[in-house]
Amino acid sequence: MLMPLDIMAFETNYSTTLKYVTSIGQWKHNNQNGFYRFISHSVGSEHAISKLFMQWVTNHVDGETDSEITKEKEITELRGYEFTVPICNKNNKCKNFTLEATESFGNFKSFIFIINVSRYGEYSLEKKAL
Repeated sequence: MLMPLDIMAFETNYSTTLKYVTSIGQWKHNNQNGFYRFISHSVGSEHAISKLFMQWVTNHVDGETDSEITKEKEITELRGYEFTVPICNKNNKCKNFTLEATESFGNFKSFIFIINVSRYGEYSLEKKAL
């Protein structure tokens, strides 16, 4: 079976591994409401890069229609780190999420990152050394 060279190169030089999917918290915007979903995966083999995506997903309410991803953001500041699953801060109704991260290359220092949900579809990030 013959395949175009660019497809073969893609399959041999780039691999994606899903690490985890976590659905936590609640959001409301206009007449919509839903939950946050965090998706983490690694890209590459020898020099893997982990990526974290945050999604705003609508609630499945009527038993017939599917939930819908209304917004998605990659948290690009976490590239170059290995990290844990985000944990919801229940004291403030999941307006921020905490995760531990370690540098993937170099000094391998550990940090705490706090993902703050500033408003619908947006976040900010705080970084604290451990």
